[in-house]
Amino acid sequence: MHLKCTFNSPKNTNMTIKLCTQSYRKRDDGRFTIYFSFAHNGKTKFAASDVTIASPANFKNGQIVKEPNANYNNVKLNQQLIDYQRKYDALPDWQRELPLAQIIELLRENGHGKNASFADFAHKVIDDYKRRGQRSFITKEYALTKWKAKFDMLPLQAITKHTLDDFIEYLREQKLGSTTISICLREVKSIYHKAQEERLVSRDDDPFFKYAIPKWESRSIALTIEQIKRIRDAALQNKQEQIARDVFMLIFYLGGVNFIDLIKLKPIAEGRIIYDRQKTSVTKKQNIPVSLAVQPELMPYIEKYKGTDTLFDFGYNYTKYTDFRGLINHGLKKVAAQAGISANLTTYVARHSFATIADELGVSIDTIEYILGQSAKGRVVFQYMHRRNKAADEAMRVVLDALIA
Repeated sequence: MHLKCTFNSPKNTNMTIKLCTQSYRKRDDGRFTIYFSFAHNGKTKFAASDVTIASPANFKNGQIVKEPNANYNNVKLNQQLIDYQRKYDALPDWQRELPLAQIIELLRENGHGKNASFADFAHKVIDDYKRRGQRSFITKEYALTKWKAKFDMLPLQAITKHTLDDFIEYLREQKLGSTTISICLREVKSIYHKAQEERLVSRDDDPFFKYAIPKWESRSIALTIEQIKRIRDAALQNKQEQIARDVFMLIFYLGGVNFIDLIKLKPIAEGRIIYDRQKTSVTKKQNIPVSLAVQPELMPYIEKYKGTDTLFDFGYNYTKYTDFRGLINHGLKKVAAQAGISANLTTYVARHSFATIADELGVSIDTIEYILGQSAKGRVVFQYMHRRNKAADEAMRVVLDALIA
Protein backbone atom coordinates (compact mmCIF):
# COMPACT_ATOMS: atom_id res chain seq x y z
CA MET A 1 0.00 0.00 0.00
CA HIS A 2 1.21 3.50 -0.67
CA LEU A 3 -0.14 7.02 -0.43
CA LYS A 4 0.70 10.05 -2.51
CA CYS A 5 0.69 13.37 -0.71
CA THR A 6 0.37 16.45 -2.90
CA PHE A 7 0.03 20.17 -2.36
CA ASN A 8 0.16 23.32 -4.42
CA SER A 9 3.54 25.00 -4.22
CA PRO A 10 5.86 26.85 -6.58
CA LYS A 11 7.69 23.57 -7.15
CA ASN A 12 4.56 21.41 -7.34
CA THR A 13 6.37 18.94 -5.06
CA ASN A 14 4.99 15.44 -4.43
CA MET A 15 5.65 13.11 -1.55
CA THR A 16 5.03 9.37 -2.05
CA ILE A 17 5.00 7.17 1.03
CA LYS A 18 4.78 3.39 0.91
CA LEU A 19 5.70 0.23 2.79
CA CYS A 20 8.52 -2.03 1.71
CA THR A 21 11.09 -4.58 2.86
CA GLN A 22 14.82 -4.73 2.22
CA SER A 23 15.86 -8.32 1.65
CA TYR A 24 19.57 -7.53 2.08
CA ARG A 25 19.01 -6.20 5.62
CA LYS A 26 18.60 -9.23 7.83
CA ARG A 27 18.38 -8.59 11.55
CA ASP A 28 20.52 -10.41 14.10
CA ASP A 29 17.47 -12.47 15.09
CA GLY A 30 16.98 -13.60 11.46
CA ARG A 31 13.89 -11.46 10.83
CA PHE A 32 13.30 -8.60 8.40
CA THR A 33 12.04 -5.11 9.17
CA ILE A 34 9.13 -3.41 7.40
CA TYR A 35 10.23 0.06 6.24
CA PHE A 36 8.41 3.23 5.28
CA SER A 37 9.73 4.54 1.96
CA PHE A 38 9.56 8.32 1.46
CA ALA A 39 10.07 9.61 -2.10
CA HIS A 40 10.34 13.36 -2.58
CA ASN A 41 11.84 15.55 -5.31
CA GLY A 42 13.62 12.63 -6.94
CA LYS A 43 15.12 11.38 -3.67
CA THR A 44 14.12 8.38 -1.55
CA LYS A 45 14.86 7.62 2.10
CA PHE A 46 13.71 4.83 4.39
CA ALA A 47 12.58 4.77 8.00
CA ALA A 48 12.18 1.55 9.98
CA SER A 49 8.87 0.58 11.52
CA ASP A 50 8.64 -1.55 14.67
CA VAL A 51 7.13 -4.47 12.70
CA THR A 52 9.22 -7.43 11.54
CA ILE A 53 8.49 -10.52 9.45
CA ALA A 54 10.14 -13.92 9.11
CA SER A 55 10.83 -13.58 5.38
CA PRO A 56 10.52 -10.95 2.61
CA ALA A 57 8.20 -13.48 0.89
CA ASN A 58 5.65 -12.75 3.63
CA PHE A 59 5.17 -9.20 2.34
CA LYS A 60 3.12 -8.87 -0.87
CA ASN A 61 1.46 -5.88 -2.50
CA GLY A 62 2.06 -3.72 0.54
CA GLN A 63 0.50 -6.23 2.95
CA ILE A 64 1.88 -8.74 5.44
CA VAL A 65 0.79 -12.35 4.81
CA LYS A 66 1.37 -15.69 6.49
CA GLU A 67 2.48 -14.07 9.75
CA PRO A 68 1.01 -14.18 13.26
CA ASN A 69 -0.90 -10.95 13.93
CA ALA A 70 -0.72 -10.09 10.22
CA ASN A 71 -4.09 -8.33 10.23
CA TYR A 72 -3.28 -6.31 13.33
CA ASN A 73 0.09 -5.20 11.98
CA ASN A 74 -1.39 -4.33 8.58
CA VAL A 75 -3.97 -2.08 10.21
CA LYS A 76 -1.28 -0.46 12.38
CA LEU A 77 1.07 0.18 9.47
CA ASN A 78 -1.68 1.49 7.21
CA GLN A 79 -2.87 3.81 9.95
CA GLN A 80 0.68 5.10 10.25
CA LEU A 81 0.73 5.80 6.51
CA ILE A 82 -2.45 7.84 6.88
CA ASP A 83 -0.96 9.67 9.87
CA TYR A 84 2.16 10.55 7.87
CA GLN A 85 -0.04 11.91 5.08
CA ARG A 86 -2.05 13.98 7.54
CA LYS A 87 1.12 15.46 9.06
CA TYR A 88 2.58 16.14 5.64
CA ASP A 89 -0.57 17.96 4.52
CA ALA A 90 -0.33 20.15 7.64
CA LEU A 91 3.27 21.23 7.01
CA PRO A 92 3.79 24.87 5.99
CA ASP A 93 5.37 25.45 2.58
CA TRP A 94 8.81 26.30 3.95
CA GLN A 95 9.01 22.95 5.74
CA ARG A 96 7.92 21.05 2.63
CA GLU A 97 10.97 22.49 0.90
CA LEU A 98 13.38 21.23 3.56
CA PRO A 99 15.76 18.32 2.80
CA LEU A 100 13.93 15.00 2.73
CA ALA A 101 15.58 13.71 5.90
CA GLN A 102 14.28 16.69 7.88
CA ILE A 103 10.77 16.28 6.47
CA ILE A 104 10.80 12.64 7.57
CA GLU A 105 11.85 13.69 11.08
CA LEU A 106 8.87 16.06 11.18
CA LEU A 107 6.49 13.33 10.08
CA ARG A 108 7.84 10.75 12.54
CA GLU A 109 7.90 12.88 15.69
CA ASN A 110 5.22 12.12 18.25
CA GLY A 111 3.85 15.62 18.51
CA HIS A 112 6.24 16.84 21.24
CA GLY A 113 8.48 19.60 20.01
CA LYS A 114 6.81 19.81 16.59
CA ASN A 115 7.97 23.00 14.85
CA ALA A 116 9.92 23.80 18.02
CA SER A 117 12.19 26.82 17.89
CA PHE A 118 15.85 26.50 18.78
CA ALA A 119 15.29 28.90 21.67
CA ASP A 120 12.44 26.83 23.16
CA PHE A 121 14.47 23.64 22.98
CA ALA A 122 17.56 25.40 24.37
CA HIS A 123 15.57 26.53 27.41
CA LYS A 124 14.57 22.90 28.01
CA VAL A 125 18.21 21.77 27.83
CA ILE A 126 19.37 24.54 30.16
CA ASP A 127 16.64 23.70 32.69
CA ASP A 128 17.82 20.06 32.65
CA TYR A 129 21.40 21.18 33.33
CA LYS A 130 20.23 23.34 36.23
CA ARG A 131 18.26 20.48 37.79
CA ARG A 132 21.34 18.26 37.63
CA GLY A 133 23.53 20.97 39.12
CA GLN A 134 25.80 21.20 36.06
CA ARG A 135 27.47 24.59 35.99
CA SER A 136 27.96 24.55 32.21
CA PHE A 137 24.42 25.91 31.85
CA ILE A 138 25.92 29.38 32.38
CA THR A 139 27.70 29.47 29.01
CA LYS A 140 24.67 27.93 27.33
CA GLU A 141 22.47 30.70 28.72
CA TYR A 142 24.90 33.32 27.46
CA ALA A 143 24.98 31.77 23.98
CA LEU A 144 21.17 31.54 23.94
CA THR A 145 20.86 35.22 24.82
CA LYS A 146 22.97 36.12 21.79
CA TRP A 147 21.08 33.67 19.57
CA LYS A 148 17.66 35.05 20.52
CA ALA A 149 18.85 38.60 19.93
CA LYS A 150 19.61 37.63 16.34
CA PHE A 151 17.07 34.94 15.44
CA ASP A 152 14.33 35.14 18.08
CA MET A 153 12.18 31.98 17.66
CA LEU A 154 13.78 30.50 14.53
CA PRO A 155 12.65 26.84 14.14
CA LEU A 156 15.24 24.12 14.66
CA GLN A 157 14.58 22.73 11.18
CA ALA A 158 15.41 26.08 9.59
CA ILE A 159 19.01 26.19 10.84
CA THR A 160 21.54 25.86 8.03
CA LYS A 161 25.21 26.65 7.49
CA HIS A 162 24.10 30.08 6.24
CA THR A 163 22.33 30.60 9.57
CA LEU A 164 25.58 29.87 11.40
CA ASP A 165 27.48 32.26 9.13
CA ASP A 166 24.92 34.97 9.91
CA PHE A 167 25.25 34.28 13.63
CA ILE A 168 29.04 34.64 13.52
CA GLU A 169 28.72 37.88 11.57
CA TYR A 170 26.24 39.20 14.15
CA LEU A 171 28.57 38.32 17.04
CA ARG A 172 31.45 40.09 15.32
CA GLU A 173 29.25 43.16 14.88
CA GLN A 174 28.77 43.05 18.66
CA LYS A 175 32.56 43.41 19.01
CA LEU A 176 32.95 39.96 20.60
CA GLY A 177 36.33 38.26 20.45
CA SER A 178 37.01 34.99 18.66
CA THR A 179 37.10 33.08 21.96
CA THR A 180 33.61 34.26 22.92
CA ILE A 181 32.33 33.59 19.40
CA SER A 182 33.82 30.09 19.54
CA ILE A 183 32.14 29.41 22.88
CA CYS A 184 28.75 30.59 21.58
CA LEU A 185 28.98 28.43 18.44
CA ARG A 186 30.07 25.37 20.40
CA GLU A 187 27.18 25.76 22.84
CA VAL A 188 24.71 26.14 19.95
CA LYS A 189 26.22 23.02 18.39
CA SER A 190 25.86 21.09 21.66
CA ILE A 191 22.18 22.05 21.99
CA TYR A 192 21.48 21.29 18.33
CA HIS A 193 22.97 17.81 18.65
CA LYS A 194 20.78 17.16 21.70
CA ALA A 195 17.80 18.02 19.49
CA GLN A 196 19.08 15.39 17.05
CA GLU A 197 19.17 12.84 19.87
CA GLU A 198 15.49 13.57 20.52
CA ARG A 199 14.70 13.21 16.80
CA LEU A 200 13.60 16.82 16.44
CA VAL A 201 16.05 17.38 13.60
CA SER A 202 17.77 15.02 11.20
CA ARG A 203 21.30 13.72 11.52
CA ASP A 204 21.60 13.56 7.73
CA ASP A 205 21.56 17.32 7.18
CA ASP A 206 23.65 18.54 10.10
CA PRO A 207 24.61 22.21 9.54
CA PHE A 208 27.63 21.67 11.80
CA PHE A 209 29.02 18.84 9.65
CA LYS A 210 32.45 20.02 8.45
CA TYR A 211 31.58 23.53 9.62
CA ALA A 212 34.63 25.55 10.70
CA ILE A 213 33.89 27.07 14.11
CA PRO A 214 36.28 29.98 14.89
CA LYS A 215 39.23 28.86 16.99
CA TRP A 216 39.83 29.94 20.55
CA GLU A 217 42.24 32.76 21.14
CA SER A 218 45.29 31.70 23.08
CA ARG A 219 45.03 33.47 26.42
CA SER A 220 47.74 32.06 28.65
CA ILE A 221 47.64 33.82 32.02
CA ALA A 222 50.60 33.63 34.38
CA LEU A 223 50.32 35.04 37.90
CA THR A 224 53.14 36.65 39.80
CA ILE A 225 54.61 35.27 43.02
CA GLU A 226 52.75 37.96 44.98
CA GLN A 227 49.44 36.97 43.39
CA ILE A 228 50.04 33.31 44.22
CA LYS A 229 50.66 34.35 47.83
CA ARG A 230 47.40 36.32 47.91
CA ILE A 231 45.49 33.26 46.73
CA ARG A 232 47.25 31.05 49.29
CA ASP A 233 46.55 33.46 52.17
CA ALA A 234 43.01 34.57 51.21
CA ALA A 235 40.53 34.32 54.12
CA LEU A 236 37.78 32.15 52.66
CA GLN A 237 34.65 31.12 54.55
CA ASN A 238 32.84 29.16 51.83
CA LYS A 239 33.76 25.45 51.64
CA GLN A 240 33.62 25.27 47.85
CA GLU A 241 35.92 28.27 47.58
CA GLN A 242 38.33 26.73 50.09
CA ILE A 243 38.51 23.48 48.13
CA ALA A 244 38.93 25.39 44.87
CA ARG A 245 41.81 27.39 46.36
CA ASP A 246 43.41 24.24 47.81
CA VAL A 247 43.22 22.47 44.45
CA PHE A 248 44.83 25.50 42.80
CA MET A 249 47.69 25.51 45.32
CA LEU A 250 48.16 21.74 45.07
CA ILE A 251 48.58 22.04 41.31
CA PHE A 252 51.21 24.72 41.91
CA TYR A 253 52.96 22.80 44.72
CA LEU A 254 53.08 19.71 42.48
CA GLY A 255 54.85 21.51 39.68
CA GLY A 256 51.83 22.34 37.55
CA VAL A 257 50.35 18.85 37.55
CA ASN A 258 47.38 18.52 35.21
CA PHE A 259 44.00 18.49 36.95
CA ILE A 260 43.12 14.99 35.72
CA ASP A 261 46.44 13.67 37.04
CA LEU A 262 45.96 15.42 40.38
CA ILE A 263 42.69 13.67 41.17
CA LYS A 264 44.15 10.30 40.15
CA LEU A 265 47.42 10.50 42.11
CA LYS A 266 48.28 7.34 44.02
CA PRO A 267 49.46 7.36 47.66
CA ILE A 268 53.06 8.36 48.37
CA ALA A 269 55.72 5.73 47.62
CA GLU A 270 59.12 6.03 49.30
CA GLY A 271 58.75 9.75 49.89
CA ARG A 272 57.84 10.54 46.29
CA ILE A 273 54.74 11.22 44.27
CA ILE A 274 54.97 9.24 41.07
CA TYR A 275 52.53 9.33 38.20
CA ASP A 276 52.25 9.01 34.44
CA ARG A 277 50.90 12.13 32.83
CA GLN A 278 47.71 11.17 31.01
CA LYS A 279 47.70 11.15 27.23
CA THR A 280 46.41 14.39 25.74
CA SER A 281 46.25 15.98 22.33
CA VAL A 282 49.87 17.01 22.96
CA THR A 283 51.14 13.70 24.31
CA LYS A 284 49.38 11.26 22.01
CA LYS A 285 52.02 8.56 21.73
CA GLN A 286 52.66 7.64 25.33
CA ASN A 287 52.11 8.60 28.94
CA ILE A 288 55.04 10.56 30.37
CA PRO A 289 56.36 9.46 33.81
CA VAL A 290 56.93 12.12 36.49
CA SER A 291 58.49 11.65 39.93
CA LEU A 292 58.52 14.44 42.54
CA ALA A 293 59.67 14.59 46.14
CA VAL A 294 56.98 15.32 48.74
CA GLN A 295 57.63 18.94 49.68
CA PRO A 296 56.74 20.21 53.18
CA GLU A 297 54.13 22.58 51.71
CA LEU A 298 52.12 19.56 50.58
CA MET A 299 51.72 17.89 53.97
CA PRO A 300 48.80 19.98 55.34
CA TYR A 301 46.83 19.26 52.17
CA ILE A 302 47.64 15.56 52.26
CA GLU A 303 46.34 15.36 55.82
CA LYS A 304 43.27 17.47 55.07
CA TYR A 305 42.18 15.52 51.98
CA LYS A 306 43.61 12.11 52.84
CA GLY A 307 42.27 9.51 50.44
CA THR A 308 42.35 5.71 50.35
CA ASP A 309 42.83 4.50 46.80
CA THR A 310 44.01 7.95 45.71
CA LEU A 311 46.27 10.46 47.45
CA PHE A 312 43.50 13.06 47.70
CA ASP A 313 39.78 12.82 48.38
CA PHE A 314 38.07 16.17 47.98
CA GLY A 315 34.67 14.90 49.12
CA TYR A 316 32.84 15.22 45.81
CA ASN A 317 31.21 12.45 43.82
CA TYR A 318 31.30 12.96 40.07
CA THR A 319 30.97 10.77 36.99
CA LYS A 320 33.21 12.93 34.79
CA TYR A 321 36.35 14.69 35.92
CA THR A 322 35.34 17.61 33.68
CA ASP A 323 32.25 18.19 35.87
CA PHE A 324 34.46 18.42 38.97
CA ARG A 325 36.94 20.67 37.16
CA GLY A 326 34.06 22.95 36.17
CA LEU A 327 32.99 23.15 39.81
CA ILE A 328 36.54 24.03 40.87
CA ASN A 329 36.94 26.65 38.15
CA HIS A 330 33.64 28.21 39.16
CA GLY A 331 34.89 28.42 42.75
CA LEU A 332 38.17 29.93 41.58
CA LYS A 333 36.30 32.89 40.09
CA LYS A 334 35.13 33.75 43.62
CA VAL A 335 38.60 33.07 45.06
CA ALA A 336 40.09 35.55 42.58
CA ALA A 337 37.60 38.19 43.69
CA GLN A 338 38.41 37.57 47.37
CA ALA A 339 42.15 37.77 46.66
CA GLY A 340 41.81 40.93 44.58
CA ILE A 341 42.97 39.31 41.36
CA SER A 342 41.34 40.36 38.09
CA ALA A 343 42.63 37.38 36.04
CA ASN A 344 40.26 34.65 34.87
CA LEU A 345 41.41 32.10 37.43
CA THR A 346 41.32 28.41 36.41
CA THR A 347 43.22 25.26 37.27
CA TYR A 348 45.31 25.74 34.14
CA VAL A 349 46.48 29.14 35.41
CA ALA A 350 48.20 27.36 38.31
CA ARG A 351 50.06 25.13 35.86
CA HIS A 352 51.05 27.98 33.55
CA SER A 353 52.05 30.20 36.47
CA PHE A 354 54.37 27.54 37.88
CA ALA A 355 56.13 27.13 34.53
CA THR A 356 56.48 30.89 34.04
CA ILE A 357 57.78 31.58 37.56
CA ALA A 358 60.23 28.67 37.33
CA ASP A 359 61.56 30.07 34.07
CA GLU A 360 61.90 33.56 35.55
CA LEU A 361 63.84 32.09 38.48
CA GLY A 362 66.35 30.48 36.15
CA VAL A 363 65.18 26.86 36.09
CA SER A 364 66.23 25.18 32.84
CA ILE A 365 63.60 24.55 30.19
CA ASP A 366 64.52 20.85 30.19
CA THR A 367 63.77 20.56 33.92
CA ILE A 368 60.53 22.55 33.65
CA GLU A 369 59.38 20.26 30.84
CA TYR A 370 60.10 17.19 32.93
CA ILE A 371 58.24 18.55 35.98
CA LEU A 372 55.26 19.47 33.80
CA GLY A 373 55.24 16.04 32.16
CA GLN A 374 55.82 17.52 28.74
CA SER A 375 57.76 15.95 25.90
CA ALA A 376 61.24 17.28 25.37
CA LYS A 377 60.59 17.71 21.63
CA GLY A 378 62.97 14.99 20.63
CA ARG A 379 65.84 16.00 22.91
CA VAL A 380 67.52 13.60 25.33
CA VAL A 381 66.94 15.49 28.58
CA PHE A 382 68.42 13.24 31.24
CA GLN A 383 70.23 9.99 30.74
CA TYR A 384 69.77 8.71 34.28
CA MET A 385 66.67 8.70 36.45
CA HIS A 386 68.43 9.88 39.61
CA ARG A 387 69.85 12.94 37.84
CA ARG A 388 66.42 13.81 36.47
CA ASN A 389 64.72 13.51 39.88
CA LYS A 390 67.48 15.47 41.63
CA ALA A 391 67.18 18.33 39.14
CA ALA A 392 63.38 18.36 39.51
CA ASP A 393 63.52 18.37 43.33
CA GLU A 394 66.04 21.22 43.37
CA ALA A 395 63.94 23.21 40.92
CA MET A 396 60.82 22.72 43.02
CA ARG A 397 62.59 24.21 46.04
CA VAL A 398 63.72 27.21 44.01
CA VAL A 399 60.10 27.99 43.13
CA LEU A 400 58.53 27.18 46.49
CA ASP A 401 61.18 29.08 48.44
CA ALA A 402 60.21 32.16 46.43
CA LEU A 403 56.81 31.99 48.12
CA ILE A 404 58.43 32.08 51.54
CA ALA A 405 60.56 35.15 50.94
